[in-house]
Amino acid sequence: MLLGARKEDALDLAQQVFADAYPRWDTIAFPGAYLRTCVSRAFNKRQATLQGRETSTDSVPEIVAPDDPAVGQIEFHDQEQQILTEIRRLKPGQREVMAWTLDGYKPAEIASILGKPQGVVRASLYKARRNLRYALASREED
Repeated sequence: MLLGARKEDALDLAQQVFADAYPRWDTIAFPGAYLRTCVSRAFNKRQATLQGRETSTDSVPEIVAPDDPAVGQIEFHDQEQQILTEIRRLKPGQREVMAWTLDGYKPAEIASILGKPQGVVRASLYKARRNLRYALASREED
C-alpha cells in the first residue's frame, strides 16, 4: 500500500509473491528484501499494464497513486492514516524509497537492492521526508 496500491491489490500482490517464493523459501538469503523487491516489480508491472504501456519493471513508472477509500477501513491511528495518505501522494520514486525505509532498510541497502546510486536514493529519501513534513504541517494548520 505504501507504493500506492489499493488494499485489495496489495493483498493480491502479497499473496502472489509469497506463493511464488514458497517453493524456494529455504534458498532465499534475505526474505524481506526479496519479497519487497518482488512486490515492487509486480506492482510496477501491473500499473504499467493498467496504464496500457510497456515499461521496465526495474524502474518505478511515473504513476500517481489514486486515493483509496479502503485505507479508511483499516484500523490506523489518526496520525498513521494521515501519513499513509500523504505517502500515497509522493512521486513514485520517493514512495518506493520511503517504503523501503519504513521497512527498516538503510539508504545504502536500498541502493544496492534497487541497483541505484546511493546519492539518488538519499536524494529521494530527503525529498520524500521534506514533502511529508510540509504536507503534514499544512494538515495541522488546517
